[in-house]
Amino acid sequence: MGGTLAGFAHAADTASCPAARQGASSPAAVSIDRGKLQKDIDALVKGGVTGIQVQVTDGSQQLALRGGVAERGTSKPIADQSHFRMGSNTKTFVATVMLQLVGENKISLDDTVDSLLKDNTSRSGKNITVRQLLQHTSGLADYEESLFSSMDTFNANRWKTYQPQDLVHMALDNVPQPTPGTWSYSSANYILAGMIIEKVTGNSWAQEVKARITEPLGLSHTSSPGTATSLPQPHTQADLPTDEDGTWLDITELNPSWAGAAGDMITTPDDLTRFWRALLQGQLLKPAQQAEMQTTVDAVNDALPARSQAGLGLFKSPLSNGEWYWKHDGGIPGFETVNGFTPDGQRGIVISLSGGHMDAAEKNKILDQMVDNALQNTC
Repeated sequence: MGGTLAGFAHAADTASCPAARQGASSPAAVSIDRGKLQKDIDALVKGGVTGIQVQVTDGSQQLALRGGVAERGTSKPIADQSHFRMGSNTKTFVATVMLQLVGENKISLDDTVDSLLKDNTSRSGKNITVRQLLQHTSGLADYEESLFSSMDTFNANRWKTYQPQDLVHMALDNVPQPTPGTWSYSSANYILAGMIIEKVTGNSWAQEVKARITEPLGLSHTSSPGTATSLPQPHTQADLPTDEDGTWLDITELNPSWAGAAGDMITTPDDLTRFWRALLQGQLLKPAQQAEMQTTVDAVNDALPARSQAGLGLFKSPLSNGEWYWKHDGGIPGFETVNGFTPDGQRGIVISLSGGHMDAAEKNKILDQMVDNALQNTC
Protein backbone atom coordinates (compact mmCIF):
# COMPACT_ATOMS: atom_id res chain seq x y z
CA MET A 1 0.00 0.00 0.00
CA GLY A 2 2.40 2.71 -1.17
CA GLY A 3 2.18 6.31 -2.17
CA THR A 4 2.51 9.76 -0.63
CA LEU A 5 -0.03 12.56 -0.38
CA ALA A 6 0.31 16.10 0.84
CA GLY A 7 -1.55 16.29 4.15
CA PHE A 8 -4.00 18.81 5.44
CA ALA A 9 -5.84 18.99 8.73
CA HIS A 10 -9.00 20.63 10.00
CA ALA A 11 -9.47 22.09 13.47
CA ALA A 12 -11.26 24.95 15.16
CA ASP A 13 -8.20 27.03 15.96
CA THR A 14 -4.53 27.41 15.24
CA ALA A 15 -3.21 27.50 18.80
CA SER A 16 -0.84 24.69 19.71
CA CYS A 17 -2.38 24.17 23.14
CA PRO A 18 -5.09 24.14 24.28
CA ALA A 19 -7.19 23.35 21.23
CA ALA A 20 -10.90 23.03 20.60
CA ARG A 21 -12.96 20.40 18.91
CA GLN A 22 -13.76 21.41 15.39
CA GLY A 23 -17.46 21.76 14.72
CA ALA A 24 -18.45 21.99 18.39
CA SER A 25 -21.16 24.57 19.09
CA SER A 26 -19.37 25.57 22.31
CA PRO A 27 -15.72 24.59 21.84
CA ALA A 28 -13.97 23.47 25.01
CA ALA A 29 -10.25 23.18 25.55
CA VAL A 30 -8.39 19.87 25.59
CA SER A 31 -5.02 19.86 27.30
CA ILE A 32 -2.78 18.19 24.72
CA ASP A 33 0.30 18.96 22.70
CA ARG A 34 -1.56 19.58 19.48
CA GLY A 35 1.62 20.37 17.58
CA LYS A 36 2.97 16.91 18.34
CA LEU A 37 -0.35 15.32 17.39
CA GLN A 38 -0.44 17.22 14.10
CA LYS A 39 3.14 16.21 13.34
CA ASP A 40 2.19 12.54 13.76
CA ILE A 41 -0.89 12.94 11.55
CA ASP A 42 1.25 14.54 8.84
CA ALA A 43 3.80 11.72 9.13
CA LEU A 44 1.09 9.11 8.56
CA VAL A 45 -0.20 10.93 5.49
CA LYS A 46 3.31 11.40 4.13
CA GLY A 47 3.96 7.71 4.78
CA GLY A 48 1.08 6.74 2.51
CA VAL A 49 -2.15 6.66 4.53
CA THR A 50 -5.01 8.13 2.47
CA GLY A 51 -7.20 9.58 5.22
CA ILE A 52 -7.14 9.98 9.00
CA GLN A 53 -9.71 11.00 11.60
CA VAL A 54 -8.55 11.67 15.16
CA GLN A 55 -10.75 12.54 18.11
CA VAL A 56 -9.40 13.23 21.61
CA THR A 57 -11.82 13.53 24.53
CA ASP A 58 -11.27 14.70 28.10
CA GLY A 59 -14.46 14.92 30.13
CA SER A 60 -16.76 17.24 28.21
CA GLN A 61 -13.89 18.59 26.12
CA GLN A 62 -13.10 17.36 22.63
CA LEU A 63 -10.57 17.94 19.89
CA ALA A 64 -11.09 16.62 16.35
CA LEU A 65 -8.42 16.62 13.66
CA ARG A 66 -8.40 15.14 10.17
CA GLY A 67 -5.59 14.56 7.72
CA GLY A 68 -5.22 13.40 4.15
CA VAL A 69 -8.19 13.21 1.78
CA ALA A 70 -11.54 11.46 1.58
CA GLU A 71 -10.71 9.98 -1.85
CA ARG A 72 -7.30 9.17 -3.28
CA GLY A 73 -6.38 11.32 -6.27
CA THR A 74 -8.68 14.18 -5.23
CA SER A 75 -8.54 17.14 -2.84
CA LYS A 76 -11.90 16.18 -1.30
CA PRO A 77 -11.77 16.90 2.44
CA ILE A 78 -12.82 14.32 5.00
CA ALA A 79 -16.23 15.21 6.42
CA ASP A 80 -16.58 15.58 10.18
CA GLN A 81 -17.71 12.31 11.80
CA SER A 82 -17.27 10.20 8.69
CA HIS A 83 -18.34 6.57 9.03
CA PHE A 84 -15.73 3.82 9.02
CA ARG A 85 -15.52 0.06 9.50
CA MET A 86 -14.28 -0.52 13.06
CA GLY A 87 -13.04 -4.07 12.44
CA SER A 88 -12.15 -6.03 15.56
CA ASN A 89 -13.33 -3.34 17.96
CA THR A 90 -16.62 -5.15 17.27
CA LYS A 91 -15.31 -7.81 19.66
CA THR A 92 -15.60 -5.40 22.59
CA PHE A 93 -19.31 -4.90 21.86
CA VAL A 94 -19.85 -8.68 21.60
CA ALA A 95 -17.90 -9.37 24.80
CA THR A 96 -20.04 -6.77 26.57
CA VAL A 97 -23.23 -8.55 25.51
CA MET A 98 -21.80 -11.92 26.59
CA LEU A 99 -20.93 -10.50 30.02
CA GLN A 100 -24.39 -8.96 30.34
CA LEU A 101 -25.82 -12.46 29.77
CA VAL A 102 -23.48 -13.75 32.47
CA GLY A 103 -24.80 -11.06 34.82
CA GLU A 104 -28.34 -12.20 34.02
CA ASN A 105 -27.39 -15.84 34.86
CA LYS A 106 -28.20 -16.94 31.33
CA ILE A 107 -24.69 -18.25 30.76
CA SER A 108 -21.54 -18.74 32.82
CA LEU A 109 -17.97 -17.90 31.89
CA ASP A 110 -17.18 -21.52 32.74
CA ASP A 111 -19.81 -22.96 30.38
CA THR A 112 -18.33 -24.85 27.44
CA VAL A 113 -19.05 -24.09 23.82
CA ASP A 114 -20.58 -27.52 23.22
CA SER A 115 -22.85 -27.29 26.27
CA LEU A 116 -24.25 -24.00 25.00
CA LEU A 117 -24.55 -24.74 21.29
CA LYS A 118 -25.59 -28.38 21.85
CA ASP A 119 -25.98 -29.12 18.15
CA ASN A 120 -22.25 -29.58 17.47
CA THR A 121 -22.24 -26.84 14.84
CA SER A 122 -18.91 -25.77 16.23
CA ARG A 123 -17.24 -29.13 15.51
CA SER A 124 -15.21 -28.31 18.60
CA GLY A 125 -15.60 -26.82 22.03
CA LYS A 126 -15.97 -29.76 24.40
CA ASN A 127 -13.37 -28.21 26.69
CA ILE A 128 -13.42 -24.60 25.46
CA THR A 129 -15.11 -22.20 27.87
CA VAL A 130 -16.81 -18.87 27.28
CA ARG A 131 -14.01 -17.16 29.17
CA GLN A 132 -11.42 -18.71 26.85
CA LEU A 133 -13.32 -17.49 23.79
CA LEU A 134 -13.50 -13.93 25.05
CA GLN A 135 -9.85 -13.91 26.16
CA HIS A 136 -8.37 -15.71 23.13
CA THR A 137 -7.07 -18.66 25.14
CA SER A 138 -9.23 -21.30 23.47
CA GLY A 139 -6.56 -22.82 21.26
CA LEU A 140 -8.55 -22.09 18.09
CA ALA A 141 -6.65 -20.99 15.01
CA ASP A 142 -7.68 -17.96 12.99
CA TYR A 143 -9.38 -18.16 9.61
CA GLU A 144 -8.77 -14.72 8.10
CA GLU A 145 -5.46 -15.56 6.45
CA SER A 146 -7.28 -18.10 4.31
CA LEU A 147 -9.57 -15.37 2.97
CA PHE A 148 -7.23 -12.45 2.36
CA SER A 149 -3.70 -13.78 2.00
CA SER A 150 -3.27 -11.99 -1.36
CA MET A 151 -5.05 -9.61 -3.70
CA ASP A 152 -6.26 -12.59 -5.71
CA THR A 153 -7.85 -14.26 -2.69
CA PHE A 154 -9.33 -10.94 -1.61
CA ASN A 155 -10.97 -10.45 -5.01
CA ALA A 156 -12.21 -14.04 -4.98
CA ASN A 157 -13.84 -13.69 -1.55
CA ARG A 158 -14.82 -10.01 -1.48
CA TRP A 159 -18.51 -10.47 -2.32
CA LYS A 160 -19.17 -13.92 -0.84
CA THR A 161 -21.60 -14.49 1.99
CA TYR A 162 -20.20 -16.67 4.77
CA GLN A 163 -22.17 -18.42 7.50
CA PRO A 164 -20.63 -18.46 11.01
CA GLN A 165 -20.29 -22.25 10.89
CA ASP A 166 -18.27 -21.97 7.67
CA LEU A 167 -15.79 -19.64 9.35
CA VAL A 168 -15.35 -21.84 12.42
CA HIS A 169 -14.80 -24.91 10.24
CA MET A 170 -12.26 -22.93 8.23
CA ALA A 171 -10.38 -22.14 11.44
CA LEU A 172 -10.44 -25.77 12.53
CA ASP A 173 -8.99 -26.81 9.20
CA ASN A 174 -6.01 -24.50 9.76
CA VAL A 175 -3.08 -26.36 11.31
CA PRO A 176 -1.33 -26.28 13.61
CA GLN A 177 -3.82 -25.09 16.19
CA PRO A 178 -2.42 -22.99 19.07
CA THR A 179 -1.90 -24.74 22.41
CA PRO A 180 -5.17 -24.58 24.42
CA GLY A 181 -4.89 -22.34 27.46
CA THR A 182 -2.21 -20.08 25.98
CA TRP A 183 -3.04 -16.68 24.56
CA SER A 184 -3.33 -16.55 20.77
CA TYR A 185 -5.54 -14.04 18.97
CA SER A 186 -8.22 -15.61 16.78
CA SER A 187 -11.38 -14.13 15.30
CA ALA A 188 -12.91 -17.61 15.35
CA ASN A 189 -13.42 -17.14 19.10
CA TYR A 190 -15.84 -14.29 18.50
CA ILE A 191 -17.65 -16.00 15.66
CA LEU A 192 -18.47 -18.70 18.22
CA ALA A 193 -19.42 -16.03 20.77
CA GLY A 194 -21.91 -14.61 18.27
CA MET A 195 -23.36 -18.08 17.73
CA ILE A 196 -23.75 -18.53 21.48
CA ILE A 197 -25.56 -15.19 21.85
CA GLU A 198 -28.05 -16.25 19.18
CA LYS A 199 -28.55 -19.68 20.75
CA VAL A 200 -29.15 -18.27 24.24
CA THR A 201 -31.31 -15.25 23.34
CA GLY A 202 -33.04 -16.32 20.14
CA ASN A 203 -31.77 -13.13 18.49
CA SER A 204 -28.70 -12.49 16.38
CA TRP A 205 -25.69 -11.02 18.11
CA ALA A 206 -26.24 -7.82 16.09
CA GLN A 207 -29.83 -7.50 17.35
CA GLU A 208 -28.63 -7.94 20.92
CA VAL A 209 -25.87 -5.35 20.47
CA LYS A 210 -28.44 -2.91 19.13
CA ALA A 211 -30.98 -3.55 21.91
CA ARG A 212 -28.47 -3.64 24.75
CA ILE A 213 -25.80 -1.12 23.71
CA THR A 214 -26.26 1.11 20.68
CA GLU A 215 -29.91 2.07 21.21
CA PRO A 216 -29.66 2.71 24.99
CA LEU A 217 -26.53 4.82 24.48
CA GLY A 218 -27.99 6.66 21.48
CA LEU A 219 -25.26 5.45 19.12
CA SER A 220 -27.32 6.13 16.01
CA HIS A 221 -24.33 5.93 13.67
CA THR A 222 -23.13 2.51 14.84
CA SER A 223 -24.44 -0.67 13.25
CA SER A 224 -23.73 -4.16 11.98
CA PRO A 225 -24.20 -4.22 8.20
CA GLY A 226 -24.63 -8.00 7.91
CA THR A 227 -24.21 -8.67 4.20
CA ALA A 228 -24.80 -5.06 3.09
CA THR A 229 -21.78 -3.89 1.11
CA SER A 230 -21.98 -0.10 1.36
CA LEU A 231 -21.24 2.47 4.07
CA PRO A 232 -23.55 5.26 5.28
CA GLN A 233 -22.74 8.80 4.22
CA PRO A 234 -20.48 10.53 4.89
CA HIS A 235 -17.57 8.13 4.67
CA THR A 236 -14.05 8.01 3.38
CA GLN A 237 -12.87 5.84 0.55
CA ALA A 238 -10.85 2.72 1.29
CA ASP A 239 -8.23 1.72 -1.26
CA LEU A 240 -5.44 -0.78 -1.71
CA PRO A 241 -2.59 -0.95 -4.21
CA THR A 242 -2.86 -3.74 -6.73
CA ASP A 243 0.11 -5.76 -7.95
CA GLU A 244 0.43 -3.32 -10.86
CA ASP A 245 2.58 -0.27 -10.19
CA GLY A 246 0.57 2.88 -9.69
CA THR A 247 -2.82 1.15 -9.75
CA TRP A 248 -5.19 1.37 -6.80
CA LEU A 249 -8.33 -0.62 -6.08
CA ASP A 250 -11.32 1.02 -4.39
CA ILE A 251 -12.39 -1.52 -1.75
CA THR A 252 -14.81 0.69 0.17
CA GLU A 253 -17.61 -1.73 -0.61
CA LEU A 254 -17.36 -5.39 0.34
CA ASN A 255 -19.49 -8.11 1.91
CA PRO A 256 -18.36 -8.17 5.57
CA SER A 257 -20.15 -11.39 6.51
CA TRP A 258 -16.75 -13.07 6.87
CA ALA A 259 -16.07 -10.72 9.78
CA GLY A 260 -19.44 -11.10 11.52
CA ALA A 261 -19.30 -10.92 15.31
CA ALA A 262 -15.51 -10.67 15.08
CA GLY A 263 -15.40 -7.40 13.16
CA ASP A 264 -18.18 -6.23 10.82
CA MET A 265 -19.46 -3.12 12.65
CA ILE A 266 -19.53 0.45 11.32
CA THR A 267 -19.26 3.57 13.49
CA THR A 268 -18.05 7.18 13.79
CA PRO A 269 -15.45 8.74 16.12
CA ASP A 270 -18.13 10.24 18.39
CA ASP A 271 -20.09 6.98 18.70
CA LEU A 272 -17.04 4.84 19.40
CA THR A 273 -15.84 7.34 22.00
CA ARG A 274 -19.21 7.29 23.74
CA PHE A 275 -19.26 3.49 23.80
CA TRP A 276 -15.83 3.22 25.43
CA ARG A 277 -16.58 5.87 28.01
CA ALA A 278 -19.88 4.22 28.96
CA LEU A 279 -18.19 0.83 29.21
CA LEU A 280 -15.31 1.99 31.40
CA GLN A 281 -17.57 4.12 33.59
CA GLY A 282 -19.69 1.09 34.49
CA GLN A 283 -22.82 1.95 32.52
CA LEU A 284 -23.00 -1.35 30.63
CA LEU A 285 -21.88 -4.06 33.05
CA LYS A 286 -22.49 -4.98 36.66
CA PRO A 287 -19.44 -4.62 38.92
CA ALA A 288 -18.74 -8.38 39.02
CA GLN A 289 -18.75 -8.66 35.24
CA GLN A 290 -16.75 -5.43 34.88
CA ALA A 291 -14.10 -7.01 37.09
CA GLU A 292 -14.12 -10.20 35.01
CA MET A 293 -13.75 -8.21 31.80
CA GLN A 294 -10.71 -6.41 33.20
CA THR A 295 -8.96 -9.51 34.59
CA THR A 296 -6.04 -9.99 32.22
CA VAL A 297 -3.43 -12.42 30.96
CA ASP A 298 -0.21 -11.60 29.11
CA ALA A 299 -0.74 -10.96 25.39
CA VAL A 300 2.13 -11.08 22.92
CA ASN A 301 1.44 -9.87 19.40
CA ASP A 302 3.44 -7.77 16.92
CA ALA A 303 0.50 -5.37 16.59
CA LEU A 304 0.29 -4.76 20.37
CA PRO A 305 2.59 -2.58 22.47
CA ALA A 306 5.09 -4.47 24.63
CA ARG A 307 3.77 -5.66 28.00
CA SER A 308 0.16 -5.66 26.78
CA GLN A 309 -2.42 -7.81 28.54
CA ALA A 310 -5.71 -9.25 27.34
CA GLY A 311 -8.97 -9.03 29.23
CA LEU A 312 -12.33 -10.23 27.96
CA GLY A 313 -12.85 -8.22 24.78
CA LEU A 314 -10.29 -5.53 25.53
CA PHE A 315 -6.59 -5.00 26.08
CA LYS A 316 -4.55 -3.29 28.79
CA SER A 317 -1.47 -1.49 27.48
CA PRO A 318 1.22 0.69 29.11
CA LEU A 319 1.96 4.36 28.63
CA SER A 320 5.51 5.69 28.63
CA ASN A 321 4.97 7.30 32.05
CA GLY A 322 4.24 3.93 33.67
CA GLU A 323 0.47 4.32 33.72
CA TRP A 324 -1.81 2.15 31.57
CA TYR A 325 -4.95 2.32 29.46
CA TRP A 326 -7.67 0.15 27.90
CA LYS A 327 -8.05 -0.41 24.17
CA HIS A 328 -9.13 -2.68 21.32
CA ASP A 329 -7.87 -1.84 17.87
CA GLY A 330 -9.40 -3.12 14.68
CA GLY A 331 -8.58 -3.73 11.05
CA ILE A 332 -10.61 -4.71 8.02
CA PRO A 333 -9.45 -4.34 4.40
CA GLY A 334 -9.19 -0.62 3.73
CA PHE A 335 -9.76 0.60 7.30
CA GLU A 336 -7.84 0.54 10.56
CA THR A 337 -9.02 1.70 13.99
CA VAL A 338 -6.79 2.53 16.96
CA ASN A 339 -8.07 3.73 20.32
CA GLY A 340 -7.12 4.13 23.95
CA PHE A 341 -8.91 5.25 27.12
CA THR A 342 -7.81 5.92 30.68
CA PRO A 343 -9.20 3.47 33.27
CA ASP A 344 -11.85 5.95 34.43
CA GLY A 345 -13.04 6.48 30.85
CA GLN A 346 -12.64 10.23 31.14
CA ARG A 347 -9.83 10.71 28.65
CA GLY A 348 -9.51 8.88 25.36
CA ILE A 349 -8.50 8.91 21.73
CA VAL A 350 -10.06 7.31 18.66
CA ILE A 351 -8.09 7.14 15.41
CA SER A 352 -9.50 5.92 12.11
CA LEU A 353 -7.23 5.32 9.11
CA SER A 354 -8.59 4.76 5.63
CA GLY A 355 -6.80 3.30 2.65
CA GLY A 356 -3.28 3.80 1.46
CA HIS A 357 -0.16 1.87 2.32
CA MET A 358 2.58 2.31 4.91
CA ASP A 359 5.24 0.18 6.53
CA ALA A 360 3.42 -1.51 9.43
CA ALA A 361 6.19 -1.11 11.99
CA GLU A 362 6.61 2.60 11.30
CA LYS A 363 2.86 3.17 11.27
CA ASN A 364 2.37 1.37 14.59
CA LYS A 365 5.20 3.37 16.13
CA ILE A 366 3.53 6.65 15.18
CA LEU A 367 0.09 5.47 16.31
CA ASP A 368 1.50 4.43 19.70
CA GLN A 369 3.04 7.90 20.01
CA MET A 370 -0.32 9.50 19.29
CA VAL A 371 -2.08 7.45 21.97
CA ASP A 372 0.71 8.15 24.46
CA ASN A 373 0.53 11.88 23.72
CA ALA A 374 -3.24 11.99 24.07
CA LEU A 375 -3.61 10.01 27.28
CA GLN A 376 -0.84 11.52 29.39
CA ASN A 377 -2.72 14.82 29.64
CA THR A 378 0.35 16.94 29.00
CA CYS A 379 0.50 20.25 27.24
